[in-house]
Amino acid sequence: SMMAAMNPDRKTTGGKVAVGLALGEATKFTLGIDTQNNLHTGRTGAAPGYMGDYTQQARVQDAAFRTTGVFGELKQTTSARSRVIGGLRMDSWYAEDNRSTIARGMTTVANPTANQSRNETLSSGFVRYENDWIASTAYVSLGHTSRAPDYWELFSYESATTASAFNSKPEQTNQLDLGINFVEGKMSGSISTFYNKITDYNLIESNIVKGMSNVSITRNVNATTYGIEAVLTSNVSETVKVDGNLTWVRGDNDTDGTALAQMSPLEARLSTTYDDKRWSYGALLRAVAAQDRFVVNQGNIAGRDIGSTAGFVTLAVNGGWHASKTAKVSAGIDNVFNTVYAEHLSRSGAAMTGYVQTTRVNEFCLNLWLKV
Repeated sequence: SMMAAMNPDRKTTGGKVAVGLALGEATKFTLGIDTQNNLHTGRTGAAPGYMGDYTQQARVQDAAFRTTGVFGELKQTTSARSRVIGGLRMDSWYAEDNRSTIARGMTTVANPTANQSRNETLSSGFVRYENDWIASTAYVSLGHTSRAPDYWELFSYESATTASAFNSKPEQTNQLDLGINFVEGKMSGSISTFYNKITDYNLIESNIVKGMSNVSITRNVNATTYGIEAVLTSNVSETVKVDGNLTWVRGDNDTDGTALAQMSPLEARLSTTYDDKRWSYGALLRAVAAQDRFVVNQGNIAGRDIGSTAGFVTLAVNGGWHASKTAKVSAGIDNVFNTVYAEHLSRSGAAMTGYVQTTRVNEFCLNLWLKV
């Protein structure tokens, strides 16, 4: 049977210039400008050796992007233990849609935004306060970011009403961050939290019926995400170290009144290592909760939700021998419990022509390795 090929290409050029200024003993200022140009072309045809070999086809431009940004950051030391950091950024973003047609299944349709261009002015900024207290640093930060849709969000999908998502809006995110970092003797760690509101989040949704075809679309929704991460490290001795990590995030699609797709579940990690420069041993215990907050066929450019995901626990162990200054032998067993599991954020959730998304790709079961 005839094999077909798609051969996209992107040429990126850009640069950045920044200067740091000491405006005073307690005041530092950074000012800069950067720019990036992206030119997208593509060609399609038969596999090499067949009539219509794609390598013999001319490249056709389908999109062009240009971004120029000016940014500044000020760091003001307010006392021996505290400081304020703030920054602003302004971007001029330009995009062109050079597609005359859009592929829909085995057919093509006219592009309703052919030869259109867009020019957006995007603003971002933040202010952060830090305070040192005994052996720790606490901080609070407020930030705003404007993100223009990327190539895939604009050109890989349709909109809800037309065959082109070229007019998808930029995302606007307002976020609050709180946290503390500390070092106390042989222990160190951090706790960080965030809460944000996103206006015009670029949501990707698959299996939307248009005429005789099922398509994937980009549409803007309002969303809320928040989470927490805690890290603790203990150097029990000169040879033994213990690390613990806990992460939890949650997202809500405020427009639809549902969960926000492609959110990772609660996860905890505990590891310990021993290394006396001659022998080394290690173990990693990973526990991941079930994720039952999902929306089938919704997500982002990396993947889409296809259902709930079961929780799992895995254990990995390893050992090593420093035979000499130039040689080391190490071996290990990953997934000691031989657990059958899959990550919730699995790339198999992305739609690909001819590949039906009915299940995730499982990770390794019992896996033994040796390295010299």
